[in-house]
Amino acid sequence: MAWFMDTYSVHQGYAVPEIVTGKPVAVGGTVGRREATGRGVVYLVERALNVLKIQPDKCTAVVQGFGNVGSVTALGLAYKSGMKVIALSDQYGAYHRADGIDVRAADKYAAEHGSLRGFDGADPMPADELLTLKCDVLVPAAVEAVITEHNASRLQCRILAEGANGPTTPAADRILFDRWAEIFVIPDILCNAGA
Repeated sequence: MAWFMDTYSVHQGYAVPEIVTGKPVAVGGTVGRREATGRGVVYLVERALNVLKIQPDKCTAVVQGFGNVGSVTALGLAYKSGMKVIALSDQYGAYHRADGIDVRAADKYAAEHGSLRGFDGADPMPADELLTLKCDVLVPAAVEAVITEHNASRLQCRILAEGANGPTTPAADRILFDRWAEIFVIPDILCNAGA
């Protein structure tokens, strides 16, 4: 991104840092950019819980995706909000532990191994069952179109916090609209805007 910015700036004859995002801090990037989206998800989940009059420390959370957004979200939900994170996943596997996963241990493991593959702090589970686990807060934080017309009716969360871009298909949106009294949706346009 620094190279893109530099190349554009050379053609303009002056520095134009606003041309791209994701630059190093030394050339106009933003401190905390990596954590911003996950932190925003946590803040919005806390606000939704407050509106619903639910105590965060009595909640369980499931986070699908353990990259920049998901890992920061899981850490925030566990250690800032006091929730019990009962399931995590990345592209290599899904893990569940009913009495809560040590998210710091999972984060350390992923940093050392490049993924959650082989993480022994929870039990492996089928990835396609992760989104339909019973929980208070569900955070799809990986890729688009994971909540579809095939699984939207089986979601068992109270809050759906869309940390990924477009995690819910239009057909699933229609199903969730009909379930508005059961599931409080924080849409991606707000939820993953960053804080």
